[in-house]
Amino acid sequence: MAISKSSKHDARNKEQIKKRLVALGMSKWGLLKSETRALYEILHPVEYIGGIIFGHSEAGSIMLIASDRRVIYLDTKPFFKQTEDISYDVVAGITVEWVGMRGTVILHTRLGNFRVRTVNRKAADIFKKYVEKRCIEHQEGNNKHATTI
Repeated sequence: MAISKSSKHDARNKEQIKKRLVALGMSKWGLLKSETRALYEILHPVEYIGGIIFGHSEAGSIMLIASDRRVIYLDTKPFFKQTEDISYDVVAGITVEWVGMRGTVILHTRLGNFRVRTVNRKAADIFKKYVEKRCIEHQEGNNKHATTI
């Protein structure tokens, strides 16, 4: 099903998303990144962002967005955009390590590990807590379903 132009995020929704990103620890620099601009186009209109981490990986500058529905891997370069939707079904865990001012966030999945080097401790902590919460909710939902069959 194609998304019509009327269902894309309008200016008001973009401002709400921007406010949410700032609340999640996004810096002014992070708001200027090409990944942030691309995020407005790939989010569903009713999708809730619970955590976001941005920084560098082997691919260069990337972003991981934890929403109520999925984790989104987002990598944009000139003339190139790669997105990957990661279901909470395949998330095995998350590790956050700090050495001085630099941190590494590793999202462990059955698809492989997604590693982001960052300096934004606030965003990393919020992202970790939200992903852990969603994984627990997802596991409890699966367990409730399994016991009711």
